[in-house]
Amino acid sequence: MLLLIGTYFLFFSILLSILYIFFIFHLFFYKLSRYWSILHFIFLTICIFCLFYGYLHTEFSVYSIYLNDSSFLPLFYKFSALWSNHEGSMLLWCWVLSAIIYSCLFWEKCTDEFKYLTIWVLSIISFLFEIYTFSYSNPFQRIEFRVLEGSELLPILQDPVLIIHPPIIYIGYLLLSIPFSLFFVWAYLVLYKKISWDTEQYFFLQWVRYCSLYTLLSASFLTFGIALGSWWAYYELGWGGWWFWDPVENASLLPWISSIILIHLLLGAHSRKWFRILSYHFSFLSFFISLFGTFLVRSGILESVHSFVSDSSRGYFLLLMILFFLLLYLIFVTNLTVRTRSYNLGVLSQLNLYRWPDSLFLSFFYLILFLFIILWGMFYSLFQKVFYFFSSSISNITIGPEYYNNSISLFLWSFLFFLGISSNRLSYFCILRAIVFSGVISLCFYLFFSDRILLTLFDSLDLYFCLYVFYILIENMTASSIRVQMFLSHFFITLFIFFVKLWSLCSVEFHEYIRPGDKIYISNSLELLFRGCNLFRGPNYETLQANFLLLGGGALFNGFLFPEKRHYFHQDFYSSKVDIITNPLYDLQVLIGDGHLYQGWSMSFYYYPFMLLIWISCFGVVISFLVSFFYKWRTTYNY
Repeated sequence: MLLLIGTYFLFFSILLSILYIFFIFHLFFYKLSRYWSILHFIFLTICIFCLFYGYLHTEFSVYSIYLNDSSFLPLFYKFSALWSNHEGSMLLWCWVLSAIIYSCLFWEKCTDEFKYLTIWVLSIISFLFEIYTFSYSNPFQRIEFRVLEGSELLPILQDPVLIIHPPIIYIGYLLLSIPFSLFFVWAYLVLYKKISWDTEQYFFLQWVRYCSLYTLLSASFLTFGIALGSWWAYYELGWGGWWFWDPVENASLLPWISSIILIHLLLGAHSRKWFRILSYHFSFLSFFISLFGTFLVRSGILESVHSFVSDSSRGYFLLLMILFFLLLYLIFVTNLTVRTRSYNLGVLSQLNLYRWPDSLFLSFFYLILFLFIILWGMFYSLFQKVFYFFSSSISNITIGPEYYNNSISLFLWSFLFFLGISSNRLSYFCILRAIVFSGVISLCFYLFFSDRILLTLFDSLDLYFCLYVFYILIENMTASSIRVQMFLSHFFITLFIFFVKLWSLCSVEFHEYIRPGDKIYISNSLELLFRGCNLFRGPNYETLQANFLLLGGGALFNGFLFPEKRHYFHQDFYSSKVDIITNPLYDLQVLIGDGHLYQGWSMSFYYYPFMLLIWISCFGVVISFLVSFFYKWRTTYNY
């Protein structure tokens, strides 16, 4: 009964969106806008509750529950099952969007017209996604035949991190819908309300404030969500490494980069006309890229191990939605260009790239470059398929992680150099001191590690300019010439780059066949003793668990490692579970493969230095964005 109620309330939420879209400009409905937002959020909350009730009571008469739940699934993982599939995740998407629309009611120092026009644009987005969910991805769709048992959630998705990872990523995506909506609100006010210059400045201050707030909050959620997903892949998939440049991973990285671009453009929008123009366009493009990434993931166009697409035709509606918003954008931009005549490229010649905020333009340029590198890597295989269809002489080339790593490393050192300049509020002598200091430290580092690691030219330059940025940031912070939030964000991003470089240079991995009693020497001071394998039974699986003793220098005991190979009964599915020993200096990871007692087992060993510091730097980036958000939230403008 509750599942039927959930279907009705999903339909009612669509009707509410239609009423708001078509009758907002009528005075009576305009006054009811506040109640519409509250009702809309309540209706979709009821939908989420009804669907979770179905998972809780294993209602296998519902198709999405039948595919992702079973009577053997632990209660804790029913949350993961709720939104780890296409149908449930789209309902979660609609619910998060309704919560963001509801948050607009609490905007302070903002005209009602500005607020409710924003909600009107958001209601169009919400309506389209609700129609898509109800028609093509209905989580309450019923099965016409009787089912006694479900198919159960995939074993690799039965993980605590997968309970919070999808909602956090979706919140990050959908927070960018506010700047997206504000672009159309601003275009409407300029074109059709024909607001005066003073009024336009008034709206512009509101526009910048709420664009900045929601973009900063989006960047913090996206950073946290991407880091969580990377951490999950690191300890769950057992491939070695933590970022694989998979198309779905890249699809989440693109909105993050575009949000960083928008944050930097908004910083200079008050004082530079060109920054202001670009910030308008990137307020649209940031969420548009999120929509495009969603289409790629859910249409099955790009092959990915993370993809959960069972029907590629579901992507057609999303493609039409993207084309609809793109057409609106082009119409508005064309009319704005004719009316305002704001595209004067001569403004670029007046930029002083060694003085803030003009130096932010350099960050904008490099981030755009990284964006295109990732986009080209994602779409090259698709272009290749199209050209291969017309010409059979084209050879098949696969874009792997080496393309992304080498392409980004090629420009990373110069990006870090200009990052230091854009962070510098002191004299040119500060830059000179930073160059000398970084050179001395880099030389000492090279002399100490030259016999242990192989440094390429670009690796050396990347490490050198990381030290250069550290010095400039610390000196600026000491002289109180830089804000805390800027110091934190640049410091932790540079720290992340620094430790990722060290990780890539110093990591070691190898594969061996071993028997009980064998020793594996990881380094001069670390060795592993294989003590054997044992069989255990879990709640819905059996596991073969290997037992390793980690010994340090002088046969000192350092810890145990218990990698597993699990067999899940219900799906007859085998899954390997790595075990990891973590400390601030390194991670030691062991993965068990195939084998038996007499011939031994295939084992994979991974020695990864500074992994904990990489995760800490990611968390530091999240904190820096949140600090910037609260600072911006408390800042008041004289409207």
